[in-house]
Amino acid sequence: MGLPSKPELAFATGIALYDERDFNGAAVEFRRAYQLAKNFHILYNLGRVAVEQHDYASAIDLFHRYLDEGRDQVPANRRNELQQEISNLHLRIRPPKATIRGAPGRGSDRRCRHRAHPAPCTIAVNVGRRRLSLRSTGHAPQVRLVDVPGQELVTIRISLAALADLPLAQPQRFEDPTTLHTTMAAGTMARGIL
Repeated sequence: MGLPSKPELAFATGIALYDERDFNGAAVEFRRAYQLAKNFHILYNLGRVAVEQHDYASAIDLFHRYLDEGRDQVPANRRNELQQEISNLHLRIRPPKATIRGAPGRGSDRRCRHRAHPAPCTIAVNVGRRRLSLRSTGHAPQVRLVDVPGQELVTIRISLAALADLPLAQPQRFEDPTTLHTTMAAGTMARGIL
């Protein structure tokens, strides 16, 4: 009996971490195992981890990928149970409608990257407080914190300002090195508090 392969070791470590309720560690190990082996069964485990982390939008995506990649290899009873769970998870997410004006952009909710789109787009996110960001070449990035309640549609309007239209920050000159040191220290402390 030889040593386990890298994907087997990563998968076994993911199972152990999941059993210990270390879901972040389990997710890392399962993702690594999937990178190495591309076995659809691992997507199910990643979906279970996402549910435990209350990342329902990711869980839905992972379960759909599991069912799609597994096709006929997924037992009928598992497929039915999972489809019911996916239906229940949909009650815990809400797709906010992001209206992007000014230029095509790329929106994200931490893990999602969307194609450039000049028209309104819909992004499914978990219920709760979410950080949404929008970036577009030649425009100032925009970030919004949004409270997303369950069973309600949230519309977010974000206008991008062209970088050419923004005033440039004037460079600051520091004559005394102690002033520079004090200013940097104060800025560092302020960042830690915010």
